[in-house]
Formats: sequence, C-alpha cells, structure tokens
Amino acid sequence: MEALAKILPKMKKFNDYITDVKKDNFPISLSGLSDSQKVHFIYSTRFYTERPILIVTYNDIQLKKLREDLKFFEDEESLVFPKREVVYYDIDTMNKDVTMDRLSIYTKLYNSESNIILTTIEALMQKTVPKNKLFGKVLQLESGKEISLDDLKENLNVLGYERTDMVEGRGQYTVRGGIIDFFPLTTNNPVRVEFWGDEIDSIRFFDVESQRTIESLKDISVFPAEEFLIEQSELDAICNNILKEYPNAIDDVEAIKNGKYLMKIDKYFKFFYSETSNLLDYVSKNTIIFLDEPSRILSKAQALEYENKEIIEQYLEKNKIVPSYTEAMSNWGDINFELEKKNIINLERTNTMHAKRNGYSFNCREVNFFRGSMDIFVQEVQDAIHDEKIVFILGGTVSKARGLATMLLEHGVSATFIEDTNGDELMNYLNQAPIDRAYCAPIRSGNDAGNCSGTQCAPICRYETETMLTIVAANSVRHIPESSSFQAIYLRDLNM
Repeated sequence: MEALAKILPKMKKFNDYITDVKKDNFPISLSGLSDSQKVHFIYSTRFYTERPILIVTYNDIQLKKLREDLKFFEDEESLVFPKREVVYYDIDTMNKDVTMDRLSIYTKLYNSESNIILTTIEALMQKTVPKNKLFGKVLQLESGKEISLDDLKENLNVLGYERTDMVEGRGQYTVRGGIIDFFPLTTNNPVRVEFWGDEIDSIRFFDVESQRTIESLKDISVFPAEEFLIEQSELDAICNNILKEYPNAIDDVEAIKNGKYLMKIDKYFKFFYSETSNLLDYVSKNTIIFLDEPSRILSKAQALEYENKEIIEQYLEKNKIVPSYTEAMSNWGDINFELEKKNIINLERTNTMHAKRNGYSFNCREVNFFRGSMDIFVQEVQDAIHDEKIVFILGGTVSKARGLATMLLEHGVSATFIEDTNGDELMNYLNQAPIDRAYCAPIRSGNDAGNCSGTQCAPICRYETETMLTIVAANSVRHIPESSSFQAIYLRDLNM
C-alpha cells in the first residue's frame, strides 16, 4: 500500500531514520512501536531503500502475525524461512515440505530475488551447509549443449532429485527413452529435456496433468532439491569415521551406505560436514535485518540452549548416541557476533534503546479509540477539520470508501470520495486539497469489504501530525475478520 508509505515522510523522525538507513549508520533502534506500526515501518523501509529485508522474531506465532500484517502492505507475498524439525528417532520417510521451503529461500537469495523474508531465532540458530557447498553443483542446461543422458541423470541424483515413474511434484525426475522430465524447486511447472544423441535438442515447460508443452526454453539453471547433499564417493569415509567413534552403529552405517543418509544426518551431522553455515551467510551484504523484540529473541535463544543441553544430558544418561545436529546448533553468542557485522534495526514496543546511537523513540499506544461509536468517529473528523487538518480516511474497497463519504455527508460533514489511491497523485492531491472536508479513499479495488456500520468503522490505524489526520478503517484489512475486536494505533508527537 504505497499511499500509507507516503504518509510517513511527514514525520521528521521518519525522514531522519531513513537517512541513517541509506547512509548505513547501523545499528539503529526503533522503540515504542506496536506490532502493526512495526510492519508499517518495515514495509516503508523497503519502499524507500529498495533493499532486501530479513525479519527475525522470537517464535512462530509472532512470525505468522507479522506475515499477516505484511499482506496488508505487500502485493507480493513475503517469504518464510522455517526451522528444521530435528529427527531424534529412526524413520522410513521424511516430509519434504520444510526442506523445499528452506531451499526455495536459499535459491532466491542466491539469485538476489528476495524482497522480504521472515524467520525465527530458532531457524537462524540451526546449522546448514555452506553456500559454496550447496550451490557448487548448480547445473546449467542449454539447447544444443553436449551432455549425455546418463550424465544428466547422475547430476540430478547428486542434486538430490528422486527418480520416480512419473513426475508429479518438485524434486522428482523420470526417464523415458531419450527424454528426461524433472521438476525444479524454482519453477511452477516441470521441465522436459529431449536429447538427440548426446546433445540437448529441446527444453520446455510442460503441464503435469495434460503433459502438454507450456513454453519452450533456451536454457535453465537446475538448483539442488535437497539441503544436505553428499556425493556417493564421500560416504565410505563418513561411515568409517562413524564406526571409529561408535563401533555398534553398524545398522546405521549400512543404511547410510545404501543411500538413506538423509534419515541419519541429524544423528551424525558432525561426520558429514566439517564446515557449517546458517541463514546469515546466505543473505547479501546490503540486506537490512530487523530484530523484532531483541530482548525476547535473547530469552528464546537462551531457552533453546537450555533445552538442547537437557536433550544431550538425557541421551548421555541412557548411553545413547547424542544427535550431533543438536550439539552443532549455534548459541546466542555466535549468532549475536555475526549479527553485529550486519545491517541491524532493533524493534521494541517499550521505549528502550538497544543501539548506542541512532535511536528513535516513538510515543505509541493502543486503545479502542472509537469504542464502536459512530458519533465518536464523526466527532473526531469534525474536530480535525476545525483544527484545519486534512482528514484522510482509507476505507478498504471502493464501495466501502464511497460509503464512508456518504455516511459523513449524512452527518453534516463535508466529504470527498477519491477513487485512485495509487502513486504520487494521491499524496499530491492531499497536499493541495482544501482543509474544510474529509477525504475517503479505497485501499484496494473490489466490493468485498461489506458495509460500514457500528464497530466496523473502528480504526485499525490512526496517524496524526500537525497538518494531517489519517484513519485506516478496520475492515480495510482483508486478513482480519470483521467480527474481531479492533484496537486503534494512536501515534502522538509524530512531528518531533
């Protein structure tokens, strides 16, 4: 929602903050912000700097809340980097959804395609393979390129693709005569490569169900389909080292030699990888990292360290092999050391400064501002007009905004409906608009927001400066049910 981003420069503090960001004056601290206000600042930071964003929060519940709030601002859905579920027991099959999501993030970071990524401190503390190891075998296929069908099969195996009778999902491949079908993690459709001898004759996307060609390709990059890649030639040395330390691990070693090493990675992680990495090593140098509630992130990290310590002690008491992936998990000290070298912005609800410099404190409180009363809403608008402020009301859809304008007119308040809320035109219009009326505008097109009445007109956001009052009506936010009990964000002293 560009219109909301263009409101913030009316705040001197925000302009000073963005100047610091553009000058790389990190770390920066923003305190006194509510959750919705945090997201507004994150989106606006992305909008005015055009730099990739990584948001680190303290648990999955808060991550989901932040992501839902971001949907209000971002047309393109933000990405989530999930934590791995560590396997402490023997299993025959593994759910690959989390692996696919993590690999998708790694690949987008590798290709510099990410905008906003959210993750938790737990996912950040988990180890992975170094970037050069994961992407060292990326395969480049081109029409006319010489490569044998057998070599392509071997390359797909190395990259973690699973051979099946028919390609139905990502990470699979199949061979039929002189044709190889495979489904990359980075595309919406599978790829068909047709050979003429040892030369690639054609590359094209095809539909899974109809098998018909969708689009012909000149070339394509094939990225890994597994996070933890091990070549067959490395397995003998890995198995020998395991048996040296754990002579009774014969069954596990046999499973690893038979290609089922992914089921044993967590248990014997240190034998598979002498060098490790984490998500921070994959993000670009210009990425801005927001730490959502650093104090809560620290508490969560310390709790995870304690939990891992207990798990290790339990395994030792039972004389069992301690899962080395748990032992290898980064501690807060390691993560904090890496974060200190990054472009960090701390976000705190309370007015505390985590950065020694460049701290911006905002006086923000949450209240049920209109308390479900249309009269209070109308009075608020009238008072702002009397104080010669421009009143800007964002009302959800076109029909909702038009309904707000009509409702204000019925209550004797001059109101103008503005249909176009895109780009600079809206803000230019408001800057030149008469101050004797309210201006109602939609956040999005369509007619799915319902009618505005009673508590439905309670605000979700309220911003006030010396010259302007902005109200975002509750059911403007498409991901919040209209039956919810809404709170307004009342931000004071914005002109300071």
